[in-house]
Amino acid sequence: MTAPALNIPIGVPPCPSAKPTAATAETNPPSAGAHSSPRSNTTSASTTPAKKTGPASPSRTSQPGTNKTPAASNTVPSASSTRQTSSKPSDSSATGADGHHGSARGYRLGCRENCCRIPGLRYKKRHRRFGKLSVDPAPAAAHIRTLLAHNATQQSIADAAGTSTSQIWAILSGRRTTIRQATRDKILAVTVVEPGGLTDATGSTRRLRALLADGHAVADITAASGIDDTTITRIVAGANRNILRHTATAITQAYQVLSVSPGTNARNRLRGGRENWARPAHWDGIDMDDPEAFPDWTGACGTPRGRHQHQGRRILPVCPPCRSARLADDREKAA
Repeated sequence: MTAPALNIPIGVPPCPSAKPTAATAETNPPSAGAHSSPRSNTTSASTTPAKKTGPASPSRTSQPGTNKTPAASNTVPSASSTRQTSSKPSDSSATGADGHHGSARGYRLGCRENCCRIPGLRYKKRHRRFGKLSVDPAPAAAHIRTLLAHNATQQSIADAAGTSTSQIWAILSGRRTTIRQATRDKILAVTVVEPGGLTDATGSTRRLRALLADGHAVADITAASGIDDTTITRIVAGANRNILRHTATAITQAYQVLSVSPGTNARNRLRGGRENWARPAHWDGIDMDDPEAFPDWTGACGTPRGRHQHQGRRILPVCPPCRSARLADDREKAA
């Protein structure tokens, strides 16, 4: 029986996607274990050399009376080995997730390793539970402009909303195209804020000096008011004639808390005595924000008896209101 001719050059494997014909199936039966695993086929194809049969001839056919065909079956890769070698690499850098590993964005960019898969699944879970996490900042920006029109400041809005002034500025300027839904809800929840702008620093200076003269440390005032120690030091020294309104409010609240009991800082107490700073007890019942007000050192300050009280109780020097009252009384007596 004579086998049909195959027009296949020796040493060149046919296309793996071509279907074998009945003639090739008879002449080239599959060897045992040829399709057992993709690894074995690839290994045999790469390690088993093709048998040399002489010079290649395109029209070479089998001789009559023989049953031999070109032995090129050992070099034909299987379909499974072709899929394995042409599959995408498992390296996550090929997905474009470089620089975003360990985040939900890396998962969205195609990384399926645990570093990105776990944050991505957590993000999806939160999204299903709480809805959309990133929203349009336009409603928040409009609400901020409304608050600013009612004498609020960016700092006061940020304090009321529990965010930062840089966040408020970014929303107003349009640099933030999306914001978190929680941030938007906090800003929209702010309805009444402390009026912004500047205010006279006289009352704040008096309160801070009174606390220091009563033995309180700057660190205690900082903890109670939330204002940094540099700002407190400048206000105590009288370097600021005007301060922000929310700063004055914070100092007032800290004064109401700390003035109830004296402090333990002896150094500040001595400084207050040296600088003639009135203590909280000397300001009882007196408006500390009134520039024309003065502390009551003796219980009779501002009256003719005040000077005698200063001298008798050795509260020196005599305060200006007592000196002025004494001079006015002497003029009346001389007239």
